[in-house]
Amino acid sequence: MAKTRKTKDFLLFLLIGIFSLTNPTNISAEQIDKGTERESLTKKKPAAKNLVPIAQWRLERSKENLKIYSAKNEGGSTLSIKAELQVKSTLSGFLLFLQDTENIPNWLENANHSQVLTQISQNKNRFVTYFDGVWPVKPRHMVIESEIVQNDDLSIDIFVTDSAFKDEEEKQVTENKKSIKITLHHAHWQISPIIRTKNDDNTQDAQQTNRLLITYQFQADPNGALPKWLVNRMTVTSIFNTMNNLAYLLPNSEWQNYQIPHINEP
Repeated sequence: MAKTRKTKDFLLFLLIGIFSLTNPTNISAEQIDKGTERESLTKKKPAAKNLVPIAQWRLERSKENLKIYSAKNEGGSTLSIKAELQVKSTLSGFLLFLQDTENIPNWLENANHSQVLTQISQNKNRFVTYFDGVWPVKPRHMVIESEIVQNDDLSIDIFVTDSAFKDEEEKQVTENKKSIKITLHHAHWQISPIIRTKNDDNTQDAQQTNRLLITYQFQADPNGALPKWLVNRMTVTSIFNTMNNLAYLLPNSEWQNYQIPHINEP
């Protein structure tokens, strides 16, 4: 399917703005496809806060290559949630898919709009996402900061933290009483390549198939007057639907055709 100019501009914004190429004004589609001028993302990891020990996780739902777990938290009644998904994708394809704000409502449960607010550094950004209200839940919004780190084993960590309002555009959101701000206690993506090979019946040559193990762990408080038991039940259902949508849309996404110059693929 042919890309619109808007989509192409967005791709260039991601590859130039977020990943900060050496000569951004000279970037071309050919350079993106070939993955030229690669540079490594910083290997210095932020601290992963409030991650739950493995023994405390309880399996809530599962389907094929998708599993959803929950765990109780000390001093809080909202559950921590962990999703594990195996899916066919390149590392670059996943990152570009995740940051395609126009596409987010197609896979993130109840999301209706998302946008990049600020580029804090070459691999750290601030986003706002708005969620539809479904009775008895009022509309919500969430403002987060995300930082991407690629490790020596090629796995990728995305550290996500709650963000306070820092400019007039965001203050307008808080003044809208119809939307309640979600508090994100902690969130962390880990994307690990799974290397498999397959044989072509005609050539008998081994070919690599790109698969990822995606693990997403988070705890959030939607705030408002909702009972915690309802929040916990809705959260499990929401993350299951979200990851199921991701598994369906990611492998065939147009972003699988692009290579981020700063990301090393297996």
